[in-house]
Amino acid sequence: TLYLKRRTQLLRENTKKELDPNIRKQYLKTRTQLLTLKYGNVPDLRSRDPSIRSRAESLYEQPLGAVSLQLGSSSPNSANRSPGHSRLHSDSSFSFLRPRSTSQGSINYDEDKNNTINNAKELTIPTQEYEAVVPTEDAKASKKLAGDQSIEQYYQFDPVYHVFNQHLKAVKVVKFANEERDRLACCSADGTISVLRLDPPTVQFVLKGHTNGINDLSWSQTNDLIMSASSDKTIRVWNSVGGSCLRIVNDYWSSETGNSKWQVQVYNTSTGKRIKGGGNKVSGAVKCLTFDINGKILWSGDVKGHIYSFIFDTMTGKIIKSRKITVYDGSSITSITSRSWSNREGRNPVLLINTMSDRLSLLRITSPDGNAELKNWYPIWHSKQDIKSTFCPIMSFREGACVVTGSEDLCVYLYNIEKNDENASVNVLHGHSAPVLGVSWNYDESYLASSDSLGMVFIWKRKISCNNDKDDDPHFEDKIKDDDS
Repeated sequence: TLYLKRRTQLLRENTKKELDPNIRKQYLKTRTQLLTLKYGNVPDLRSRDPSIRSRAESLYEQPLGAVSLQLGSSSPNSANRSPGHSRLHSDSSFSFLRPRSTSQGSINYDEDKNNTINNAKELTIPTQEYEAVVPTEDAKASKKLAGDQSIEQYYQFDPVYHVFNQHLKAVKVVKFANEERDRLACCSADGTISVLRLDPPTVQFVLKGHTNGINDLSWSQTNDLIMSASSDKTIRVWNSVGGSCLRIVNDYWSSETGNSKWQVQVYNTSTGKRIKGGGNKVSGAVKCLTFDINGKILWSGDVKGHIYSFIFDTMTGKIIKSRKITVYDGSSITSITSRSWSNREGRNPVLLINTMSDRLSLLRITSPDGNAELKNWYPIWHSKQDIKSTFCPIMSFREGACVVTGSEDLCVYLYNIEKNDENASVNVLHGHSAPVLGVSWNYDESYLASSDSLGMVFIWKRKISCNNDKDDDPHFEDKIKDDDS
């Protein structure tokens, strides 16, 4: 864990200055030696799948690697049709893909044979492999962190910490940077992205360049890049340190009015081109996308209330359709998020879904190819706006597992998904004066961000009065991870 944190810090520093290339060569050599000592000999994947850092460098210099973009868009009948706007709305509509190895084999489906037959010899159904930490009963530090608090006591908040109002229109998505406590990005219908710091509350800079509303954004794994998708038919890659636009990718597959044939498409942002075999049609306009933890299963949600699962090959960018799941027929799906572990009691892969049917749905993943069934649902006000939801990031031995969602009744709701009755509500946050659209936790759950349709971004600070042990011991989080390993 310390190695990964230090590596991430060094990668961020490398973006700010030119370094001797021999330093990187020595780093890679030392890294290979350490991995060999710990895991034995490993195959050299550099010729097939560059590292995350190499992918990021290709955006600064030249197309050396492939930064793949998973994109949901509308598809016309003809490739020559004039482009329109992309429809990207979910908490995870697109993301920088992490390099993963994928085994080769065969696959055969009864469903959607016409769409999968051409790719049948190239992809395989992924096995149930999960890279999350496996909990143990001896994780004393984690139990100490939970203490005697109930989940309701743990998710109590101080009064509103701060309100940002720099945007002129609705803020559709807010997202904290990976493993950073107080760095937040938010995108707005006014065509701008703002990068914020919370300690103290400041607007670092505003990214301008899109000519229409921005529907979604995503941080790269090292937080040095931000990717945004807009209704102006473009995807832009930004330098999150300096605020400059590094690359523009045109979404030629989208159309202004669309039809019954809609598309999920993979793009290579280094070249701006679609990946051959990386597209597939679904039955409605795509509103949201998410991956499983390994990046091998992709789910898409559409305006007709359907979820499609796809087998995804991170080495080639190819996808094939696997399953069709009806969540709520006729009600648009506005957000979809996956989680392999909902608590520390054991693996429990689920999907969290927002639909325009006044409900937040929880689906249990039932098969390795992404099939799912309804486990439970929770009431919220949701019939018109693109509402988002997310899982609370920390897992502990506290009873229950929590999720947070926006709502059109101006509130932020926290639910315990381990309960199936009216007692599932954990907390309700009041303060917004417009429908709440986006929500996001930072990695240690000290801050919660929420945005609304008037362009306000609220920052909520969780009460930490009962966590003195964590505050007093700077190595407390390391102890937790050591106990769990």
